[in-house]
Amino acid sequence: MSNTQKPKGEGPGRTCHSAQRLATITRHTTSAANVSRPNKRPKLIAMFGASLNPVTLAHVAIVQALLDEKWNAHVRENLCGAGNSLCDPEAPDNDAPLFDEVWVLPVYSHPDVEKYKHIQHINNRTPEQDELLDIYRKKKELHDSFNDRVRLCQVAFADHPRVKVKTYERDLWEFFDTFEPERFDQSPRSHGEKYAGTLHLIRWILGAESYEGDSTFKAHQAAGTEFAWFMGQDTWASYVKGHWMGKFELQTRVHLVNAPRDGRKCGPLVPVPGTKPPIALDHLDVIPTSSTEARKCAQEHDGQALRKQVPEMVADYIEKHNLYSAARTHEA
Repeated sequence: MSNTQKPKGEGPGRTCHSAQRLATITRHTTSAANVSRPNKRPKLIAMFGASLNPVTLAHVAIVQALLDEKWNAHVRENLCGAGNSLCDPEAPDNDAPLFDEVWVLPVYSHPDVEKYKHIQHINNRTPEQDELLDIYRKKKELHDSFNDRVRLCQVAFADHPRVKVKTYERDLWEFFDTFEPERFDQSPRSHGEKYAGTLHLIRWILGAESYEGDSTFKAHQAAGTEFAWFMGQDTWASYVKGHWMGKFELQTRVHLVNAPRDGRKCGPLVPVPGTKPPIALDHLDVIPTSSTEARKCAQEHDGQALRKQVPEMVADYIEKHNLYSAARTHEA
């Protein structure tokens, strides 16, 4: 897949890797304090991070469910009962959207790119090394395809003014890589390789690391904007078992959002001090699509099957730019 030109993102760091641009970056240690506005609750922004390689109808359904969620009685009781600053008891918000915006954040890279890249230079590889090489190639393709994946998301959500496609994960990697490489995660999960995970990203958005002079985050912090992070059931199950970096810190920084699947609800969060109330979506249409299957359809030039996996505009873009073709995938 191509990586010749960066798409225009919604945030800082959207043009190039130049030292001149990155020289404006600095760390900030201010916190995102809750500052209520008179007679109006602060903004609540939902974030949805995924590989999106490519964005499928199932991904679109998740974003649509976030857009459709309302300030219903259940949500109000859950959030207001905890004394959260989001609630304004004088405002009749029952029919108002719960989330003011939805941020779509494509994953930028993966630690396996650094961990296994040396295997490609090994002659007479073992079967186990061949499996690791396959992992490396898939993860490298994910890294190299970032610009295309961002553009596909922009195409998919072009008609949704409350949806913003953000390149913040790439910007964070560039910030760490250029100025503070020691801040890359060195946890067992990263196997000693460079890794900037979800918690790094959340800390950055909330003010732990930011761009000097940039108003994108500072405006949200000054207004007391609250954030939420969507998790699918499998991700939720992994998180509540304590498998994430920082254990359960994420739930003290943002509201965690989940959705029932096949009638099954997600399990409760582990109670820790400072936990923000979780949010359970009322409804989520489960659409049986797969990014893996979509890539296969594109490689086989099966447009009809591809359109069962991805939105029509996304399929058109994939075909027009010959994305996921065998030749381009091999080159990546």
